[in-house]
Amino acid sequence: MQAIEFVENKDPESPDSQTASQLIKACLKRGLILLSAGTNKNVIRILTPLIISEELLDKGLTIIEEELINITNSN
Repeated sequence: MQAIEFVENKDPESPDSQTASQLIKACLKRGLILLSAGTNKNVIRILTPLIISEELLDKGLTIIEEELINITNSN
């Protein structure tokens, strides 16, 4: 399992649950399911099977990257 924590202004005391939520919704529209975690729902967990192909892993990570770019550019 890997996780990404979203915070505002590089401050770990300022969780950014809005960006995490937007990313989860945007990725779901593209067929990628992500899980939120943390008390403030500002952490995204990435759970991949041990037998995932490199191609499929790259596809999922590309979706996350593209959607995160879209979200951050629109804010």
